[in-house]
Amino acid sequence: EAQLRRQALVFENISDAVIITDMQGCVIDWNPAAERIYGYLKAEVLGTPLRLDKFTRDGADLSHRIATALKQDGRWQGEVTILRKDGAERLMEAVSVPLFDAQGSMIAVISMNRDVTERKRAEAENIHKSDTLAKFSDNLKTLHRITLMNYDNVEGMFGDYLLAGCEILGLPLGILGEVRDETYIIWRVFSVDDQYPVHPGDRYTLSDTYCADTVREWRTLTYTHVGSMLDMREHPQYLSLGTETYIGSPIFVHGAVYGTLIFSSTEPRAKAFTAAEIEIIELMALGIGRSIELSLLEKERERAESALREANGTFEALIEASPLAIVVFNSEGIVDLWNPAAERIFGWRAEEAIGKPPVYVQSEKMDEFNQLLTTILSGKSLSNLELRRQRSDSSLIDISISSAPMRGADGRIRGIMSVIDDVTERKKAKQQELELVLERERVRLIADFVRDASHDFRTPLSNIRTSAYLLERSTDAEQRRRRVNTIDEQVTQIDQLVDSLLTITRLNSGVEFTFRQIDLNETLQQVMVKMRPSAERKNLTLALELRDVSPVTADESYMYQALVNLTQNAVDYTDDDGQITIRTFNEDEYVVVEISDTGVGISADDLPFILDRVYRTDRSWSAVGRPGLGLPIAKKIIEGHKGHIEVSSTPKQGSQFRVYVPAVPEVVRPN
Repeated sequence: EAQLRRQALVFENISDAVIITDMQGCVIDWNPAAERIYGYLKAEVLGTPLRLDKFTRDGADLSHRIATALKQDGRWQGEVTILRKDGAERLMEAVSVPLFDAQGSMIAVISMNRDVTERKRAEAENIHKSDTLAKFSDNLKTLHRITLMNYDNVEGMFGDYLLAGCEILGLPLGILGEVRDETYIIWRVFSVDDQYPVHPGDRYTLSDTYCADTVREWRTLTYTHVGSMLDMREHPQYLSLGTETYIGSPIFVHGAVYGTLIFSSTEPRAKAFTAAEIEIIELMALGIGRSIELSLLEKERERAESALREANGTFEALIEASPLAIVVFNSEGIVDLWNPAAERIFGWRAEEAIGKPPVYVQSEKMDEFNQLLTTILSGKSLSNLELRRQRSDSSLIDISISSAPMRGADGRIRGIMSVIDDVTERKKAKQQELELVLERERVRLIADFVRDASHDFRTPLSNIRTSAYLLERSTDAEQRRRRVNTIDEQVTQIDQLVDSLLTITRLNSGVEFTFRQIDLNETLQQVMVKMRPSAERKNLTLALELRDVSPVTADESYMYQALVNLTQNAVDYTDDDGQITIRTFNEDEYVVVEISDTGVGISADDLPFILDRVYRTDRSWSAVGRPGLGLPIAKKIIEGHKGHIEVSSTPKQGSQFRVYVPAVPEVVRPN
């Protein structure tokens, strides 16, 4: 009884369909798995004949085969395609065996059906995948063979790629093209039957080809029936070439799209391109791209080598023909190159100089040479350094040398190149030229002195002559007194002029200043004391605005004279009731003395020359009553103190003179 319960439990829960029929073929039992697999409930089939033509695709023949097997072999086993109640087909592995009673008589047939539909489908897919993998493996071998072959040029390799692609994909046309901006250029073509009107060198507008999308999207694109695509029927390539089937992959060179690899046909393709086929064409495009890269690199290398050979040839020719000595040292200071000009300049032949320290450097100058060597090997260059070196006959010559480090391909300094010019004769000529210039300058200074003197003496002498003439003829005491005063004033002016001429002569001769640290504010206080009477005679306001300023190094007497001259100039050219303001302040590394007036001003044409010796504007000398050497003397003195004067002016509004004198740095000021 327990065994029967176990058997019943198995019958109800087994995943295989179990069907029991009597000897008349009627169903006497139908387990739950049979209900699930066939779609019929037990109540629907119980007691009814099991019609195999209803439940299977080939029922009549199957019934005969099962009956025969049961009689002959005592069992039947095979695969059966059943028909479910909903019309769906399922594949079964079926086993049928007879059931006997205690007397050995067959009383029923038990059939067990196992649904193997999914397993068989998976097996079929595995077989398909295996076939696909085998085909893919064969295709890879083809690509590998192409890659390993030694081609005389890439054209042969590309032709084999196109042939292999056409065979693998079953398409009649293969194209290799290059993209240049918006133009597509056919580079290589393979056609199975030569019926396609495309040839190497043909050019198309990129947007008129299917390749435009491939290039734009940077990926492989496929079409299997362009004519069935509404948005593609008016495409220029479809209209002109009738291309129905297309697979195109971008060719990348140095990270950019260089062109495309295309396989196509004017016939539609029955099935879509598989992932393996797409991968194959992408591998081809990758191989072609790398080959193009290598080809371009090889061409670039050849061009570089050719350019290098040409450059080396040119360089060697320049070295040989150079009128300047060219000497190359290694990092140890040993001569590696010695050109003909070096032989001519120094007297040693190349074989006497190469492989040794520089033979033209005197023994007592070797430390100097080694210091220069260290400097250049550190990465610095020397330009037009003048040195004295020896020739093979022990005579000394003056040379100008320019040196720079020489670097290897890795950027490291490998040696030094020096270009040397013999400047001995040039220096002699330069010295002679300098002496001539100095002589001319001495003559010019004498001429300037004579011109200055004649210019500034002429007016007061003329005034004296006129006054003496009138004095001789005048009997009026008051008039005679005025004439005598005029003569006295003019003599005073001549005396001042002589002092000025002597001063500028000393300045031109290179006077030695007595420098010490002074406070320009104190000097200006002294200037104010001297200038106040002159200012008061014209009712001028003379104002000082002095800030705390740095000390300067100056010759106090000369600096006082320069500031007096500049202030006197302001007084002379400022009309009555005007104002003169003197300010001091620090600006950068200078102490500035600013002298501003409300005078007649200076025109733009005169301004650049106002500090020149005895330069005069349209104001006559007699208008100010003094010679025109004050400003040139001030300029000479300030320049002798390494300073300068800047002048700005607006006609009829006034002028501003700024004196810039270098301030004493704080680190050298006395406590």
